[in-house]
Amino acid sequence: MEFLTGAIPETRVYEWEILLDNWVFLAMSGFLLFELVRLALKKALSRNLIGDTVTNFVTLFAFIGIAYVMLGAFYVEPLALFGSL
Repeated sequence: MEFLTGAIPETRVYEWEILLDNWVFLAMSGFLLFELVRLALKKALSRNLIGDTVTNFVTLFAFIGIAYVMLGAFYVEPLALFGSL
């Protein structure tokens, strides 16, 4: 039980976050593929459902892209204004 009271290094927490992010995304993508195949086999797959799925992925990638651009702006802007700190 000693490990419950010990400090966890910050790098370990970031490693866990990245690992969970990647595996959860893969698991949810696999589940979505499973559901689409299941609906296709039941002949219940419609163009609207496919359109919604594509729209959700476009929205996800747009959100990730906007987040990277904004994050980059917060890191680049101070360096551009003040030079190298």
